[in-house]
Amino acid sequence: MEKICIKIVYTNEVLKNICVDYKEDLDIDSIKRKPIPEWFEPGKGRDGWEGLVPELQYMVNDNKIEWVFDFEGDDENRQLFKKCMKEYDPVFPWSADGMTEEEISARNLEIAEECELRGEKQEALRHYFIAADEGNDAKMQLFLANLYKDMADGKETDYPIDEPHPMEKAVEYYEKAAENGNIKALKIVNEMYKENAKKEAEETLKKLIAEKVKEIIDSKIKEMAKGFYIVDGELLKYNGTDSYVTIPDSVTIIGNWAFRDCTSLEKVTIPDSVTSIGDCAFKNRTSLKKVTIPNSVTSIGGDAFKGCTSLKEVTIPDSVTSIGGYAFDNTEWLKNYPNDFVIINGILIKYKGTKTNVVIPDSVTSIGDCAFEYCTSLEKVTIPDSITSIGDNAFFGCTSLEKVTIPDSVTSIGGYAFVYCTSLKEVTIPDSVKSIDSWAFGDCTSLKEVRIPKNCDIATGELSSFERYTKVIRRK
Repeated sequence: MEKICIKIVYTNEVLKNICVDYKEDLDIDSIKRKPIPEWFEPGKGRDGWEGLVPELQYMVNDNKIEWVFDFEGDDENRQLFKKCMKEYDPVFPWSADGMTEEEISARNLEIAEECELRGEKQEALRHYFIAADEGNDAKMQLFLANLYKDMADGKETDYPIDEPHPMEKAVEYYEKAAENGNIKALKIVNEMYKENAKKEAEETLKKLIAEKVKEIIDSKIKEMAKGFYIVDGELLKYNGTDSYVTIPDSVTIIGNWAFRDCTSLEKVTIPDSVTSIGDCAFKNRTSLKKVTIPNSVTSIGGDAFKGCTSLKEVTIPDSVTSIGGYAFDNTEWLKNYPNDFVIINGILIKYKGTKTNVVIPDSVTSIGDCAFEYCTSLEKVTIPDSITSIGDNAFFGCTSLEKVTIPDSVTSIGGYAFVYCTSLKEVTIPDSVKSIDSWAFGDCTSLKEVRIPKNCDIATGELSSFERYTKVIRRK
């Protein structure tokens, strides 16, 4: 049986409106100031009112309909309305509880489609709004958000929308759709947040988008099963409270700070689907005791496990070719590592010793980020031919280092690699080096001259590879 919704708005003892099936209004002039029981009786005199139910039946001209009444008013008058319905029409098929959101959405989309076929864009749009707002339809909320965004971007739309601040309305409907679980809307608000943060937009717009998007994401995280918030394969955040966590197979990237608030984490199982672990992903999870990284992972970000003071067992596969700075600093695993040189798959991630003269083992293929940072006792270092790159901040603050000879195997020197090496007087850079990154030799106040390859790329400007203290000569 078809349902027809009758919406009644009754406030301050005055009948404001009776809307039939969201598209036709009933003429209520005869009864708008009369008490509810008199709505159901024929009008006295010449007002032409036959009673609520007959009037509705005349409008629709169909008795084989279930009438659904949505009474908007206080509870006392709602109960009075229901009592009158039973008294005047005991066999009339009706319900005073209103349509469900799904029924409201479905009915208004059906009406909107009819309007579209007749070319009535304004009327169609009105029903799209009802489906989105009263029907809480996520797809229609996304549809309206896209319309408003087109307006904000200066694009023409086929629908007659008059809105002075379309971007604000776009954000509002993207939020509604996201809160209702629409994945496309979630992605859009997340991208809007990222883009806005990068461009450092005006504070009002940034607050409108960035803060609201964060609220949506945070609230959505709390609702999601087992606390995993995943977008396009990236685990953006784990919001659960379990001590033993198994990351889902759908995750390919463990994002930056993904386990920031997981204070109870003791053990994590990383699936073979994961290829990279982001910066600070597990930073300062002091209760974390064991980590096994699968063969699928190729990179571990900076600070990834820094500050995990209880972490004693770490299994790192041969697949890992990149490890960021401080990845395992302040962990029991690093503290108890049986050698001054902490080498993982050819990457020297940390030198723990205090010797003044250091010879790097031939097994090292790259000096990792921050490997010798603040080794203030280091005066001389021998770099073997096995090494191809020197990472960012590799010898940062080695204030006693006086001479460095870089072998022909090295092709790149990272940013800030030798910054604040104030005793450094002599550097040999071979023709194999193709790039020297920003401020690589910044504040090397004793370095008066350096010769570099003819075609070597160096940084210039505010963070030049070499400072004013150093004369740079290109070899012919």
